[in-house]
Amino acid sequence: QFFPQGLLCDLRRYQEWGVKYILHQERVLLGDEMGLGKTVQAIASMVSLRNTGATHFMVACPASVISNWCREIERLSRLKAIRMHGSSRQSAVEEWIDKGNVGVTTYETTASITLPQDFKFSMMTVDEAHYIKNPNAQRTVNVAKISRHTNRLLFMTGTALENNVGEMISLIQMLNPQIAIAANNMTALSSAPQFRNLIAPVYYRRKRETMLTELPELIESEEWCTMSDQEEVAYEHAVL
Repeated sequence: QFFPQGLLCDLRRYQEWGVKYILHQERVLLGDEMGLGKTVQAIASMVSLRNTGATHFMVACPASVISNWCREIERLSRLKAIRMHGSSRQSAVEEWIDKGNVGVTTYETTASITLPQDFKFSMMTVDEAHYIKNPNAQRTVNVAKISRHTNRLLFMTGTALENNVGEMISLIQMLNPQIAIAANNMTALSSAPQFRNLIAPVYYRRKRETMLTELPELIESEEWCTMSDQEEVAYEHAVL
């Protein structure tokens, strides 16, 4: 079931179905195409869990979208975003452990987050999950370490992972090792219905063209990206 009290927006039918899939399957890879609302589905999942007693959630994302995540969490729900990034990250992590809500951090910052051994939290969302497709990369190792403390794990990516089955299986390995092993033995049949049925419990993707009857006319929205010092200099030079 989905309990939306505290969600400050209405979900489209396919989005509510996505939330129910996330809640029921618990460890999943949501691969909806860009523009279909993966972020709101993640936030709605946290809201529903909060309504059934959950208290702690975490989002790991690229540094460029951390501000957007914090803003969207507080715009779309009554949850509070705690920014665990920058010079005050340690105190922010301590606040999150102590008080709960949604800790938002970056892939780089995961290296400095150490959780108590017996600490468990309700759900971890990993945005742009193709960033951790390499199992040997340090950020992949860091995310995997933190994910051992969570009951639910949501990977999100708009990248069509069907185009690279190896990367897909690498991500599924962190979510459901048994399905990953079975899928690895069927890579030659990756476009066959049998393969799609095999990974269906862990991988869910909708395309815009199949959702057209539910989508409104084009909506343009501003999303602010946080730039590093070098990026800001390059941007100012480009403008000049």
